[in-house]
Amino acid sequence: LSYHDLDGSMLSPARLLDALDSPYIYYHLWVAVKMSLDDRDKGKMKAPSMNAAILERLVVELGKPMIDRTPGPHITFVDPRLHGNASRILRSAIRIPATEEGILASNYLERKCQILTNLDLVGTLAHAAACAESGSNLVSIAVGPLLDWYERKRKAKYQDIKTHPGIEHIQATAVYFKLHKQTTRLVGTDFRTLKELGPLGCLDAVVISKDSVEQLSGSPFPLIQSVPKTSPAYAHAEETPKRSAFLGKKAEFISFLPENDRGVLVQTMQVILGRLKVKMQEIDKMIQKELSKQ
Repeated sequence: LSYHDLDGSMLSPARLLDALDSPYIYYHLWVAVKMSLDDRDKGKMKAPSMNAAILERLVVELGKPMIDRTPGPHITFVDPRLHGNASRILRSAIRIPATEEGILASNYLERKCQILTNLDLVGTLAHAAACAESGSNLVSIAVGPLLDWYERKRKAKYQDIKTHPGIEHIQATAVYFKLHKQTTRLVGTDFRTLKELGPLGCLDAVVISKDSVEQLSGSPFPLIQSVPKTSPAYAHAEETPKRSAFLGKKAEFISFLPENDRGVLVQTMQVILGRLKVKMQEIDKMIQKELSKQ
């Protein structure tokens, strides 16, 4: 996780599942299982299930050393299977799917508990604006899935990534945040190729793998840091009125979004949540395997 003044790390279900093949990371799972069993025996377990307790302990154990390795934040995740349950999300912030319940949970954590949150899997300008209005510290845009959606809808491929309508939409979101002086920071995730980073220097941060960082260090390319005022993206941002889709209560904000935005959410967020559910089921199996050993 790196750009401008935001230099940190991020953990996702997919990265955790891959990393559990490493003996070093698996050791942290062993520790999480042992400590959770000890808590249960002492009557201290607060999680709704043993698997949930172990997962919470595991992401904390993995996060502690990351805080010492980077000057910025370490962003962990909420079990994405909880995306429809605000009360369960409240137990284990910080990276939260930006569903209606997720936005409500983020608002409570930010305003009532002073806990910084990152609303994840955001797809459109209106969706990002609703997340910012809820008070979220960070908003993560899933770049690759958004670009895929535009390519499917328009049945077109774009050789010049700078002309991609999905890139233009993300740039417009960044400009909108600046025009309305939003303090929420925009983060780009789920890039398909490193070339997609070039026109998105307007974002506050991007999340890329260690391998991608090494590729960039070997062959850096220029980043477009600002969006020209004469560009379609800038005009889109200026023409978008500031309105509140988020009302601070369960108001089914998605119904207030434009029809196009609702289509993006269904085709991007729900698909990604389905994939994350599969990853979490695999992590559960590994937790159960270690639990049966101890």
